[in-house]
Amino acid sequence: MIGTSLSHTITAVPPKLIIFDFDGTLVETEALVAQIISSKLAELGRTVSPADIAATLAGVPRAQEVTLLETLATVSLPERFMEEVDVEWREAILAGVAPTAGTVDALTTLRIPFCVASNATRKDLILRMRSAKIFNLIGPRFFSSHDLGLHKPDPAVFLLAAEAMGVQPSECLVIEDSVTGLEAARRAKMRSCAFIGAAHQSERMHSALQSCEPDGFLWRISDLAQILHEAV
Repeated sequence: MIGTSLSHTITAVPPKLIIFDFDGTLVETEALVAQIISSKLAELGRTVSPADIAATLAGVPRAQEVTLLETLATVSLPERFMEEVDVEWREAILAGVAPTAGTVDALTTLRIPFCVASNATRKDLILRMRSAKIFNLIGPRFFSSHDLGLHKPDPAVFLLAAEAMGVQPSECLVIEDSVTGLEAARRAKMRSCAFIGAAHQSERMHSALQSCEPDGFLWRISDLAQILHEAV
């Protein structure tokens, strides 16, 4: 079973900045979109579990999603399939999306500065933060890879976040729920922690995250605050 402690390299020298991924890390959007895609594939006569969809699409660029889904479901998708998914997803998000376990506690109690760095657009990040009722806890401290034209696993958005927040990459700790995000952190030469407590994750995803050899694992985002506070 995967543990929850952070390595001595983190607790001995606490980070000066926490960089959170957003979708699937702070908010349960990944489980939502996986369920929508699963339902739409069922309409095409293909049974694919939300867990398998989430594992297949975790952290991948939008341009690759259709190809990966067609391979997974062994079906040619209609031309506007993902556009229709987006419409349903946006409607569901507007109805309200839940933060992941411990997110609100962590964002209100962390004494170390933090920000968000995501592959999502700034417009979508604002929408999702408002829907989850955590925009006031994050404020302007969020960065989108779309502003740079470079998406994770490219480290650009993490490096931008560190530069804007006035810290060195080696002083950052990245919290991510995907292999793509952990790879981006490695390329940025930042320490990392894999979040493994999201609703969309499966044993398959946990194994993939473990293979990245991050500096630690978290079942609840709020565990991070407790561990780092004890280390300070």
